[in-house]
Amino acid sequence: MYAVLRVAKLKTAGAISGLNAHLTREMDVPNADPSKAHLNQRIVGSDNLNLDVQNRILEAGCKVRKDSVLAVQFVLTATGEHFKENQIEKANQFKNVASQWLVENYGIKNVVNIHLHMDEKTPHLHATIVPIDEKGVLNAKAM
Repeated sequence: MYAVLRVAKLKTAGAISGLNAHLTREMDVPNADPSKAHLNQRIVGSDNLNLDVQNRILEAGCKVRKDSVLAVQFVLTATGEHFKENQIEKANQFKNVASQWLVENYGIKNVVNIHLHMDEKTPHLHATIVPIDEKGVLNAKAM
């Protein structure tokens, strides 16, 4: 089994809104099976990702520059064969371990949104982190 982690910077409210449409399935996701959408879970945050990000930035009192990275998107999964048997049980275990790792590494307040998608071929997590460092500054480079 291999773990997979993809990281992408989100610099605009438009990029965050686009991700939110994907997370909440408000947009068409060609490789998603609508009959399995009920298995998807929102673990942290709300169905308004822009609000989740903005609330964290306001709470921390961060100054936002025009070139600031507002959030960082993580996609976490494992190779497909890991989930072949007992898919729901293994996905829930993966969700718990991955969520704990995110909180330990980026702080519980900075992990503003986590979704588990079970309606695609391989279960995976989408996590949105607001990159606030120990000085209270938006700082994606420190991540």
